[in-house]
Amino acid sequence: MAGSYSLDPNGDGSYHSGVVSAETFPLSGGVRVSIDTYIQSASKWSELTFGLANTTTISTNPNRNVFSLAAVTIDADNQGTGHKLFTKFQSDNKNHTDYPSAKSGITPESVIDGWHTFVFDFASDGSAEVRVDGAITFKTSAGFYNYSTDDAFSVVLGGRSYGATVNLYDSISVHQVPEPAAFVLLLLGGLTLLTIGRSCNRDHKTILHAWTGNRKGRQCLVAN
Repeated sequence: MAGSYSLDPNGDGSYHSGVVSAETFPLSGGVRVSIDTYIQSASKWSELTFGLANTTTISTNPNRNVFSLAAVTIDADNQGTGHKLFTKFQSDNKNHTDYPSAKSGITPESVIDGWHTFVFDFASDGSAEVRVDGAITFKTSAGFYNYSTDDAFSVVLGGRSYGATVNLYDSISVHQVPEPAAFVLLLLGGLTLLTIGRSCNRDHKTILHAWTGNRKGRQCLVAN
């Protein structure tokens, strides 16, 4: 979040950990979700998976993307085939995995070891795109989403930094573009709607659900 705290989903050697919003938001043309990420390269266990989910309950291993309406995965470790970056779009009856095109100028290495902004935009024609630092990197065809059935979403922030890495989320926002008067779905950052700390105040109302791997998560999230 903008300020003193960011979210580090540490996970463990087998599973991711993270948070998902406790309530869903309406999905329609003009919805925009913005998420800032920081991920470090590592020899193993350095990943982030984030975006829009079709549920408020996430399993212990969300990097499988089975929950996603639109989610980005960054794999910054050198296990297996090395660094990876991709988006999975999944509607009521379609799914599509997209990798950056050469013309976007975005590579897995270009989003590692620094802060980057990912923006999910949904259009009135049922298409969606993901921009990385302003560059269109992933995109669906028109009609991919049917807002009469693909009508709601939650926000999910998952991953693992198990070991020596630090992988972070900050400045998360969800709103409508153009924004009608008094219409802000979710803003985590500049406002004090959400505080992340290393201890929980149980008098506060929880607005995000957390899941962990076999290790206890580093942070808990409470609403003011």
